[in-house]
Order: sequence, then C-alpha cells, then structure tokens
Amino acid sequence: EASLEASAEVSAEALARGSWREAPARATFRADQLDLSLLSAAAPELLRSASGRLDARLEASGPLARLRPTGTVRIAGGRAGISGAGDWHDIELAATLSPDEVRLERLSAHRGQGSFEATASVSRLRRPEPAELRGELRASRLTVSQYGQELATLDLAADLRGTVSDRAIKAEVTIPSGRATLPDRSVRTLQSLEPRPDILLRRRGPRSPAADGGPPWRASVRLVLPGHFQVRRRDPRVDAELRGDVTATAEGGAVRADGRAELVRGTLDLYGNGRTFDLRRASTTFGGGPVGEGLVEGEAVAQFPDYLVKVTLGGKVDAPTVKLTSEPPLDEGRIAMLIATGRTEGRAGAGAAGMLTGEQAGYAVLGVFATRLLRDALQDKLPVDSVALEPGQIRAGKYLSEKVYVDYVHRSAANPEQGENANEVRVEYQVSPRWTLESRYGDANAGSASLIWSKDY
Repeated sequence: EASLEASAEVSAEALARGSWREAPARATFRADQLDLSLLSAAAPELLRSASGRLDARLEASGPLARLRPTGTVRIAGGRAGISGAGDWHDIELAATLSPDEVRLERLSAHRGQGSFEATASVSRLRRPEPAELRGELRASRLTVSQYGQELATLDLAADLRGTVSDRAIKAEVTIPSGRATLPDRSVRTLQSLEPRPDILLRRRGPRSPAADGGPPWRASVRLVLPGHFQVRRRDPRVDAELRGDVTATAEGGAVRADGRAELVRGTLDLYGNGRTFDLRRASTTFGGGPVGEGLVEGEAVAQFPDYLVKVTLGGKVDAPTVKLTSEPPLDEGRIAMLIATGRTEGRAGAGAAGMLTGEQAGYAVLGVFATRLLRDALQDKLPVDSVALEPGQIRAGKYLSEKVYVDYVHRSAANPEQGENANEVRVEYQVSPRWTLESRYGDANAGSASLIWSKDY
C-alpha cells in the first residue's frame, strides 16, 4: 500500500517556476510479505532473477523534492541473480530510518561457499554540516566474479569512516588484515560493455552535472592497507604481502589518485618448476594526477644453476619499462628463454633467440597475474611461427613448408617412468586439404602416429 499527499499551486506559471518542488507533502508505504520476484521484471537489465519477502513500514514528510523517510525495512530469504555478478542466496537485510539517522543494522548474503556481512549508518542528517558515515564489512571465502570470470576469493575485515553531503562523499576504508586468492586461470580479455567514450549520443536538452547551478558531484575514497594484506595464487604460485595508502577522487568524469602502494614481501614461481623469483621490492606512487601517470618501480631476482637473473621495472603505470639482466651477462632474449625453459637456447643452433626484448618479457614476468602477456610477447619475437606457454611447459612450432609443420614441447614436470616426454617433437604433414599425418616422439621413448581426416564447416 502506498499513498502521497501534496499541497501545491497547479498552474502553468507554477510548473515553470518549479515551485512544486517545495510543496508540503506526506507519503506512506507499507509492505507485508511482498514477493520480490517483481524486481526482476522491474529491472531486467540488472537482475536475471529475484525472490524473497519484503516487510516495510515507511513514512516521509517535508518538501516534495526532499522527503525524509522514517520507518523500518526487512528482507528475508532473498535470492538474486545479478547480471555480471552471479547468483546470491540467503540474502538478509534489516534497516531503520529516522529523521536524524539511517542505520543498516544487517546486510548479509552468500555466494557459493562464501559469504559477507555488513553494517553501516549515516547519522547527523539534520545538521548543516555533512552527515557522518560509518560501516563494517566482513567477507569469508567470498568469490568475486564478473560475467562468469572469477577475479579473486576474499577473506577480509574492513572498516569504513567518512562523510556524506548532497554533493560529495568522502570515505576512508581500512583493511587491517585480509587475503585475496587469485584464480589459477588468467582472466580472459572481454569486450567492454561500458558506454563507448568515442561515441557521442546527442539528446534534446543536454544537461550538464552542474545544470542546476551547483558544483559537480565528487567522490573521494581513501584505501588504507597497514601491511597484512596477502595475495596468493596456486598456479603459478604467488605469495605476496602488500601495504598502501591511496586516495582516489572522482569528479566531473575524471579520476585522480594520490598516495603509495608497495610490496612488503613476495615470491613467485612462474612455472611451478622450482625457479622462484624473490620479489625484493615493488611500489606504485601517485602524485594527485590521473591514475595512468603514477610511477612504478620494482625488482625481482631468481637464482638459476649458472645464472643470477634480475628483472627491473620502472616508468609510468600506463607505459612501464622493464629490463632483464643476468650474471654472467646474457642478452635479454636468452634471459627470457632461461626463465621460460631453464635453458638459454630453444633448440640446438637457435642463435636468433635473442630477439625478445627485455621490456616485453620482463614486464610479463612481473605481471604474472596475466601470464598470457609472456605468451604473446614470445609468440611475436622468438624465431618460430607459434608459441604456447602454460604452467610447466612451453610449446614452439615452425612451418618448414606449406605442408610440413614441426612442433617442439618442453615439459619441466614430466615423469619419464610414466612415459611422459620431457622433450618431445611433433611433425605434421598436410597430405591433402582433409587428410593430415601426425607423429610425435620424445626422450622417454614415447610416441605415436595418427592419420586424421577433418572437415571445416
């Protein structure tokens, strides 16, 4: 049940002046066990599905354009399929609204085996100064995903403090301790669904953020990590600890950043073969300008049987530079091959392996969270036609003619006793457009031959 009463002058002049905004008004809303499945029909782009029960007792009074609600809101047994964010269940919400405070007493939800629980309040609403914002968040084994891709699984506790006004929000989020576990599979690059910045949609009566004479809306969020935030990954193995104090400010469509984030400690085993990098230092410093203008620097060192390899990172966030060096000295291409395979040559006589630049390979090593970068860099620069890098193995191939293709595979974790080749060669011969002869053989005396018929349709 809902009702609205307002007392206002009804005339063309009054509507033109907008005086109806200040009309005294009173509104009520009451819900008893309201089925929330209607939300998926009301917002189909946001919610694929919804269910649960809503109980609410709300009243509001004041100028029509600035009604202040009071009352209670409860949601029990909620479920929601959120576009891009997955399916959530056991959603519970309890909120209380008064003239001076809005209090979120409890908001909890589960997704898979993970869950989160949050409380928040906005108080001192009647005072002329900005209202006070407070909140807490606790997450346990909570998997964050975007359009079916897992981004991270979070275990953390966060505290929120700040202020809220009609034109601005200023918040400080502190995470005293926490852990982010990254998925084994790298995040795929998908086409963005956000509005294209290079396409201008012209509408009648364009309205700027400050069309009503006020300043643009401003949001400032300060993220504080005291130094106990862990980042882990199983394959490739990553174990790092971060700390930082960074403030991001969004105003008028621009985002600026100020502060510093740095690595406390860290190790990285890129291929699970014991070649571990010691992440000695890494940091990003923002000077109050655009995020891309922040400065990054870092150093990672790995000890190989005959070489000490160092990877150095520097430059701007949006265009970092990376350099590979070693003792005894090697060119950067052979250092990249050493990191990937444990060898300085791809095969006997492959003297052109040094074509890979340190910027391409080194940046990929430090950017282990997206290991596909290393694969892409090697594919462009090594003296082969194709390269595939996966944890524990590297595959490189070359066309000797239009019909003959030779493929080499090195597996660092192969077990010869089980017939697994550490080094394997595969030859493919195109007999006809539909018939292909393939054979493979390796150092574990394991091999096979196949005659394959295929048809593209």
